[in-house]
Amino acid sequence: MLEQLIVVLDLATLEIALGATSLICCVTMLIVWRMNASEKGPAFWAGGAFIGGAGLFAHFFLPTTGFSLIGQYSYPLFIASFPLGLLLVLEGIFRFQGIGGEAKRALALPVIAGAFLFTSSLGADNAAVRYMLNDPIMVLILLLIACVLMRGTHGLERAIHAIPSFCCASLAAALAFRCANAFAGAVGNAVHPSSNLVYFAFLLWVPGWTCGLCMAVMFRARRFILKIADHDSLTGLANRRKFDRTADLLLGRKSSVRKKFALLLIDLNGLKQLNDLHGHATGDRALVLMSRALEHTVGPEDIAARFGGDEFVVLTRAVKDREDLERLERTIRDSVEREHELDEERKLLLRMSIGSALFPEDGRNTGELLYIADQRMYREKQTRRSLSKVV
Repeated sequence: MLEQLIVVLDLATLEIALGATSLICCVTMLIVWRMNASEKGPAFWAGGAFIGGAGLFAHFFLPTTGFSLIGQYSYPLFIASFPLGLLLVLEGIFRFQGIGGEAKRALALPVIAGAFLFTSSLGADNAAVRYMLNDPIMVLILLLIACVLMRGTHGLERAIHAIPSFCCASLAAALAFRCANAFAGAVGNAVHPSSNLVYFAFLLWVPGWTCGLCMAVMFRARRFILKIADHDSLTGLANRRKFDRTADLLLGRKSSVRKKFALLLIDLNGLKQLNDLHGHATGDRALVLMSRALEHTVGPEDIAARFGGDEFVVLTRAVKDREDLERLERTIRDSVEREHELDEERKLLLRMSIGSALFPEDGRNTGELLYIADQRMYREKQTRRSLSKVV
């Protein structure tokens, strides 16, 4: 069946289609890059697609210009365009996945590009030589792209990254098949029919890879938008919007499956004095330190949110009765009310007031629970009168 496919495919048609598809991919990636300027990957992906598409069209049209020098060097440049394009794609993947060492790779890229041009010139007149020299390198690049893309992914993100990774693996298999024919001695000076399969794999790889990576960029952008919509920009905690949605989910369940949960309203005492005496940077630092302490205290299924200003709220299902709730209050107080590192010379002593409410004993909806918790927090604030300070 593979032999029948190779025979049916026409190499010239595949080259023209691949060149046009690559240039369309280049334009697509440039648009994606302009829409997501903070992502560095699409610019390199566009460059890789342009090199591949331009190399194919140059192979067709430059030899007809009448300049013998251009015709002499167009074929080695055309051969090198594929590994050079994949090299830029790999660099874009590195940057998209946040892998460092950009400065070192920037120095290595021209050296590797020169090596590709050299190997391509060596194999310009012998198909077997260029298959044995360039194809193994392209296979390694493609497999590395697939591995880096899948690195650290999970859930829907992994499924999205699997699309371009599968396309890379399929193209690597086609190149490995052509390379194996070359090492087996089945390839001479002329282009081997297995190149038809390689071009066909490239033709499938370009749109599959483009669609997959575009979805990856859009997924990351969507995740960022959802994060800033549901989280406080200063502390990183959930905001009022996410808290309300979580509370509505707990209260929206049928009464037969509702479980007890607690709401704790927490106020950072003395934030205004910190801002007035030491500046807003110190006040912001106090809010961040308190947020980190709350995050380390609540469980993975609980939520700690910032309501705004100096008010925080904790929503937890890890309580069964008032005794559990009081124990949780003591844990939060021990985590927050201590000396935190402010800088090399100073420390920040945090103080807070807590008011809590237990569902359903203290209220049947969010408004009632917040009212009860606020009243209890206010009474504690009036009783303790202790403020956060720099020591």
